[in-house]
Amino acid sequence: MVNDSTTDFGEGILHKASSQGEAGETDGSAERISELEAAIAGLRTASGPRIDAVRATLAETSSEDKLAQLERRLDEQEQTLRHVLTMLIEWLEEDGPREAA
Repeated sequence: MVNDSTTDFGEGILHKASSQGEAGETDGSAERISELEAAIAGLRTASGPRIDAVRATLAETSSEDKLAQLERRLDEQEQTLRHVLTMLIEWLEEDGPREAA
């Protein structure tokens, strides 16, 4: 999950501005709050597609890495199995027929 620090920062500014307005400071603080709210909305709108693109890239990368790791592991297991079967065949061919126990 991506932490949107811009949103947290903007909401902190809004909270501070609104608490100052409640304390009696009315010299344009309502306008400033409106401006800040519009700026935050713009940031959310503008960063939304970029955040989605980053999340998609991270998901693809991790899936590709997992797939590559599984393929390497499968190749290694295949080589090991072939080696064991070759050793087994050689062992059976060298000893010849055995008597049943």
